Amino acid sequence: MVRNEKVIIFNGPKAAFDRYISEYYKHDGNNYNLTQLVNLSELERQTHLLKIEGHESSEKIEPSINIDLLYISNNEYSGVTEAVINNFVNYIAKYNITKMIIQNPPIEIINDLKRQFNSKDIHIHNFKYKNINLQLIKTFKKQAPSVILGQEKALTKVSQALLIQKKLNYENKPIVIMLYGPSGVGKTETGRLITKLLGEKMFYCQFSMFQSNSHYNYLYGDTVQLPSLAKDLLNRDSNIIFLDEFDKANSFVYSALYELFDTGKFEDKNFHVDLKNTVIICTSNYESQEKILEHLGAPMFFRINCFIKYEDLSNEVKIKLIEKNYSKLLQQLSKSEQKIISESKIKDKYIQLANKFSNVRQIENFLRNEIARKLIETIE
Repeated sequence: MVRNEKVIIFNGPKAAFDRYISEYYKHDGNNYNLTQLVNLSELERQTHLLKIEGHESSEKIEPSINIDLLYISNNEYSGVTEAVINNFVNYIAKYNITKMIIQNPPIEIINDLKRQFNSKDIHIHNFKYKNINLQLIKTFKKQAPSVILGQEKALTKVSQALLIQKKLNYENKPIVIMLYGPSGVGKTETGRLITKLLGEKMFYCQFSMFQSNSHYNYLYGDTVQLPSLAKDLLNRDSNIIFLDEFDKANSFVYSALYELFDTGKFEDKNFHVDLKNTVIICTSNYESQEKILEHLGAPMFFRINCFIKYEDLSNEVKIKLIEKNYSKLLQQLSKSEQKIISESKIKDKYIQLANKFSNVRQIENFLRNEIARKLIETIE
């Protein structure tokens, strides 16, 4: 639907923003993005200086340029100066702009626009992310045990958590799920499967990296030009948020997330994001909730809605994983290569050693390396 407002604030991911502006983009019109506008403004400034110095420039700039559409994506903020951000409305005032569409603008630009324009001239468009639905839960319940082996009890509890989000979440808040247990037994794969069934891409953040002051600034915000968690969440592709190794972050991280886990609202010094109806999946390699409580502290621990334990893999499951990964790797080879590997009895060898492995990654890496070692011997 094409809207008549002069300013449209678009909250959502870049791909959806690109689709949205295509409705307003006139191929025979005067369309500018922010980068092009800054370049134009700099050219005007240089032309003006040349005239002051008594020189004429070969570039001819109209005194007032009519712009049909000014569209600004959030990745452009990093390429302009703070002066442009801090005085945005004044910066664009010299141009006759028919319509502006701005993706995930900083709070300062939003406030500047609201001061300059009447409320009826501004429309806020919030991208509608797909939410958990009953069909997804049914499909997950059916498919998950064949994708994530040996975690039937955990997967049943994940299905229950998804049902809570769909049926028992009258405030539309995030549901925060902690998947805990050994590394490489299916926690990350669970998040990927949910997102795949949703038809979107999981937002992934590695929390074990959150240790230094630079990550403090990433959480709380620095300049608009630098990355931040709020900025990245605004540009996320789905409502599945995956916070890996959540327990390994520095303690300063957790206090920044209290409101996010409580209400779904998160704000740094530049950006505000609303995470209604999200599924926030945290992971930990601790073996017990007591250990998690000890590390996270009570304020964060009790903001987590569901704790779901993933078990060590049984020997039977390890054998199934060897067979599954062996078949998957074999499919990538030519017929002659498959014959060489089949005759080498690699699968039988690793089935005999199944009890020596501890997780999926280890099994896949050993198989991949063994197959590569056998194939390299045949290359002359």
